[in-house]
Amino acid sequence: MRKAWLLPLLMWTAGTVSAASELPADATPPAETPEAPAAAKDALDPETAEMCTKIQCLLDVRITMRDEKGKPFDKHYPALPVVQPGGVSVYAGHEVLIEAEVENGRLVNLRRVEEVSDPSRTLHSRLEQDEDGSMMLITRNPFDKALRIRMGMMPMGHDGLVRTSSCPVRPGSSTYEMWPMPIFQIYLADMRLIEEDEDMGCVE
Repeated sequence: MRKAWLLPLLMWTAGTVSAASELPADATPPAETPEAPAAAKDALDPETAEMCTKIQCLLDVRITMRDEKGKPFDKHYPALPVVQPGGVSVYAGHEVLIEAEVENGRLVNLRRVEEVSDPSRTLHSRLEQDEDGSMMLITRNPFDKALRIRMGMMPMGHDGLVRTSSCPVRPGSSTYEMWPMPIFQIYLADMRLIEEDEDMGCVE
């Protein structure tokens, strides 16, 4: 049986949620993850270590926030998935920097980086909690076209992703998406650049 902390390891595909272990064999793997400290790697059990050879993980992660009842939530995870073939997970209290290439208007070859070396193709995304328990996702688009992102969210107390609306991020700008409830993670998927004459409305 998978450990409880592996529940966030989910794919958001075609309106359904499936385990990353169910990915098709020909799915394009994410790019190589930044090197993690040896001690953090050695602390992983075999199942988790194997998972993190196939997808990019954050190691030795602490999540601190308030749950849906306003009580403190403070938990350590040996590893959490970040970049999967289908998209990117952003966890409460954490920021991810993702380098991407553009192919036929879509962001591909996603790779988490520790520092920005190429600002023209590095996406920034951070999930923050306010004092009232509400959440805000700040996402910066480095590209010269608007960026549409399909999003799923995992509210506190849920073990899977649910749909949520999102608005396009204008070129070289940031968006601020907000929700009234505590959210453990936001999943960014199906990221693509859109033309000026395309609909700029928010979608689910």
